Amino acid sequence: MKRNGFTLVELISVMVILAVIALITVPALLNVIKDTKQKAYDRNITMIKIAMENWKNKNSNLLPKKGEMIYLTISELKHEGYLEQDVYNPLTEKPFPNDMLLTIKNDVGGYQYGVDVNSGTATNKYEGPTPYLLSDNSLKRVFRVGETYTDANVYAYQGNGTEVNVEINKEIIGGTNISTSTPGTYYVIYKAVIDEITVALVENVIVEPSDFVCTPVSVMHSGIYTIGDIYSCDPGDGVDRTFYVLSNMNESVSLIMDRNLGGNVAWNENDKLEEGPSSATTYLHNATSDWINVATYLPEATTLAFASGYTSWTPGTVSQVLAGWLHNNINCRVNTCTEQVNVNDNGTTLGYWTTTPFEDHTAYQVNLNGKLETEHVITDNNYYGIRPVIVVSKDRINN
Repeated sequence: MKRNGFTLVELISVMVILAVIALITVPALLNVIKDTKQKAYDRNITMIKIAMENWKNKNSNLLPKKGEMIYLTISELKHEGYLEQDVYNPLTEKPFPNDMLLTIKNDVGGYQYGVDVNSGTATNKYEGPTPYLLSDNSLKRVFRVGETYTDANVYAYQGNGTEVNVEINKEIIGGTNISTSTPGTYYVIYKAVIDEITVALVENVIVEPSDFVCTPVSVMHSGIYTIGDIYSCDPGDGVDRTFYVLSNMNESVSLIMDRNLGGNVAWNENDKLEEGPSSATTYLHNATSDWINVATYLPEATTLAFASGYTSWTPGTVSQVLAGWLHNNINCRVNTCTEQVNVNDNGTTLGYWTTTPFEDHTAYQVNLNGKLETEHVITDNNYYGIRPVIVVSKDRINN
């Protein structure tokens, strides 16, 4: 008897065999597809990092210092020609977000390139050049402590270079505002939606300590540092004060302030000359604890005498009247001074201490008449003032 077709058992057997083959081959095929996509993804991430390195090689003036980093975005690299316009994410089969954040860090061993794949606004495929933002400022702006920060002027453009009027939003990565009162680093990201595509630009803002501590007010010869030359100096607390050149050294200059600082104090509190001006020095250091740009000292009597031209004076006698700038504002009263000074009960200063001891229980101070004379290291009510001497490196004086 002739048979036509397959029996039910045979059909079932074939289906079972096909199912087994599918169970074996489909997962393997899916793994191959997944692995292929992952490799393509890794290649594209590497391509982005190479684009960042190429950008780094052409923008050395914008690179971060050791231990610091800067931000870029995909749209910046596209606009500047470091990335192809159609760079995409094989895992999502969509373009990498144009506002995706990229980092270049100057780390130990060289520059490190980071791609934050979790940042940015998802976008669909599109045709033509990517829209972009441009700033009329550098992508890296440096401000000195105390300077005023101003927002960059940022403009939006279509991919063909036509400027468009769209809303440009600004936010600070990891913060809420920029302060120039202290050193720091800030990253300001500007974003806009142009032709339904989100693009971004990052401004890297660096607040650095002021390079210059002192600037000249009245000097004999620029860069010579003649004794008595007048400088305005910010010792590090953000307040400019008047100082006079006291002595000129090889790499630095010592300057004395034009008035006393704070209240009257004892030379020391134990009536022991051998302990040195402990109370006065402690008071000075406490009163100038935020003077981070300079070293501070009490003046020495022989240095003051020499600055007045008395090169032959030695401790043992009252000096002639010192140069006027060395006892400037010594009679200053609280209500007529721009800064609180040391005063006695009548509202008048008594002079200021030096670090120079004399005999058993006295030390030199500059008195009301502007002369160097000895005073007991502890006086019951007539404590003397503190007039700081600062030492500034010459490369931090703006001559």
